[in-house]
Amino acid sequence: MSSRIIQIVIACLAIAVIGVGIFVMTAGDTSQSAERTPVGTAAETPPPWDGGDIARGSEPPAVPRSVPPRTTTQPRTAAPPPEPVIIAPAPVIVAEPVIIEATDERDYATVLVNFATNRVMDADADIPDRFTGLVGDLVYGDALVAIPRDHEAGVLESQNWLMSFIVAPNPESHVLVETLDVRPTAEILAQINAQASTGNGAVLVYVHGYNTSFDKAARRMGQMTYDLGWDGAAFFYSWPSRAQAGLYFTDDTAADQSIRVMKQVLGDLGSLPDSPDIILIAHSMGTRVLSEALQQLVTEGTPVTNRISTLILAAPDIDKQVFVNDIAPRLDAMEQAAITLYASSEDSALKASRAARGFTRMGDSSDGLILVDGIEIVDATGAESDFFGHTYFGDNATIIDDIFDVVHNRLPADERPMLVPRDHPDGTYWAIAVP
Repeated sequence: MSSRIIQIVIACLAIAVIGVGIFVMTAGDTSQSAERTPVGTAAETPPPWDGGDIARGSEPPAVPRSVPPRTTTQPRTAAPPPEPVIIAPAPVIVAEPVIIEATDERDYATVLVNFATNRVMDADADIPDRFTGLVGDLVYGDALVAIPRDHEAGVLESQNWLMSFIVAPNPESHVLVETLDVRPTAEILAQINAQASTGNGAVLVYVHGYNTSFDKAARRMGQMTYDLGWDGAAFFYSWPSRAQAGLYFTDDTAADQSIRVMKQVLGDLGSLPDSPDIILIAHSMGTRVLSEALQQLVTEGTPVTNRISTLILAAPDIDKQVFVNDIAPRLDAMEQAAITLYASSEDSALKASRAARGFTRMGDSSDGLILVDGIEIVDATGAESDFFGHTYFGDNATIIDDIFDVVHNRLPADERPMLVPRDHPDGTYWAIAVP
C-alpha cells in the first residue's frame, strides 16, 4: 500500500514539473510576441480554434513539408580568354624614284606617274588604247613613261602618224607609256604619300583638257614632270574625253559628269597622312572640271582646300563671266593658294569654243584681259605652241620655265624672270617675255 502511494506521489510530481515547463515556455513566447508588437499597437487575439470536431491537442501530427535538398552550386568555369587580336602593321611603302635618268645600258629616262581615271578600261587592248573614252568607275594606278635621252624641253616627242603603221614607237626616240597598272586605291595613295614625303613634300597634279586620250595625258604628265625636274609625287586625273576634235560637246558633257569624281580625287589626296602640299595644273576644259570641283569644296568647307598651295589654270575653256562672277570668288577664298591664269589671243581652239557656244572663254584674250582679284593673269600671246596655239603650257620652254618658278620656288609674278609687267586700266597683268 505504501509503495502504491509512493508511485502516485512521483507521478504527481512529474506532472507538476512538466506543467511548470510548459508554463515557462508559454510565458517566453508571450514576452517575445510582446517585444515584436510595435509601441502603441495592441497584441492581436489568437483566432478561436477551428479544428472542427477534433478537440484542441488531439489533432494528428503535422506532416512535415518535403523540401528538396539544397543543391550545391558548382563553381562556374571561367570562359577561356579571347584569342589576341593581331593587328598587322601598315605596309611600309618604299618610295620608288619618280625620275630615273638614262644610263649607258638604257638610252632613255623613265618617269613614274600615278593616276586616277573614271574611264572604262579595255583590259585586252594595247597600252595606248587601254582606257576608252566612255564613262566608268573611278580607279587608281601608276604608269611608267619613257623620255628619250635627247628629249627637248617643251616637246612631246611622238611618232609620225604614218610611221605608226610601219614600226612601233621607240622609247629612245619617243615619249611613250612603257607600263600601265591599275592598283588598289590605298596602295597608290600610300605611294603618293611616300614619294611626296621623301621628296619635296608636295604632289604635282595635272588635269587634261578636251580632245585628249588617256595615253596622251599620261605622256604629257611624264614630259612635264621631267621638264620641271620634279622631286615629289606626280599624279594626273584623266576624265573620259573622247579624244576626237569633232566631239566637243560630248567631251563637254563628260566633263560635267566628272566634276563629282574630281571632288572625290581631291578628297583622297587631302587624306594623305603626311599632309603634302597639293599643286594643281589644269588645261582647257579640264580647268572647268577642276574649278567647279574646287568651288564646291570651298563652299562645303572641305579641309583639302587648305592643302592647296598652287593653282595654275592654262587656257581655261570657261565662260568669262561665269568665271569672274561665280568661280573666282570661291577660288580667292583659298587664301594660302597662289593662283596663276594663262591666256592668249592666238588660241584658235578657244576661238572655236566661243563660236560654238556664243560666249567668250576666260583663256581667250582676243577682246582683252579681265583682271580678277587674287589671281595673277599672264598673257601668253606670242608663245610658240601647237598648230592651234592651245597647248603652250606644255609645248613652250619659256612657259615651262615660268611654271618651274611657280611650283618650285613659289615666286609671285613680279619676281619671275620670264614675265614682264603690262599696264591695264584695272591694274597690272603679266606677259611672257617672248625672245
